[in-house]
Amino acid sequence: MTPEDAIRRYLEADEKLVWTGRRTDRFLPAMFVGSTALTLIALIAANKFAEGVFRFSSTLSGKGLVADALALIGCIAAAGFFAVRRPWQLYRQTKTFYAITSKRLLILERSWPTEIRSYYAEDIGDIVYNVAANGIGYVVFKRVSASCPTKPGTSPGASPPARFLGPNCWAARSS
Repeated sequence: MTPEDAIRRYLEADEKLVWTGRRTDRFLPAMFVGSTALTLIALIAANKFAEGVFRFSSTLSGKGLVADALALIGCIAAAGFFAVRRPWQLYRQTKTFYAITSKRLLILERSWPTEIRSYYAEDIGDIVYNVAANGIGYVVFKRVSASCPTKPGTSPGASPPARFLGPNCWAARSS
């Protein structure tokens, strides 16, 4: 599904679609392979650790053996979680569509459930953009209205920017 198709159903009657895009990350497959390799290494290390623990635990009572086994399972689960966390975040970002319309900015996150966020023109302040000759770049719109969400303890103008990435953009800037 193209970003245009995904966004069109959320447009208001008098709204025109100006631009759509989504993040593409050419390194995502390599990150999945790398995280799988890290998980396997962690599992092998945990297995070797378990062999040593269980040899030592054989002299302990049954409660000590169960406690060691639970600690080992926790280590394996933590290693797996941290190995796949970042690639999963990037994968979800590739399922996010961005749109600029004649009235507002839209962010459509295609997850379960689908979430759409919109920012109207009066909520947008400074616009910063940089597009290279090959069409890859970024656009940053800063939220300035009190109706937009902000971090606790900050003024609306100091809130983090809502980011809309340019065509084929894979490298967003952070502020």
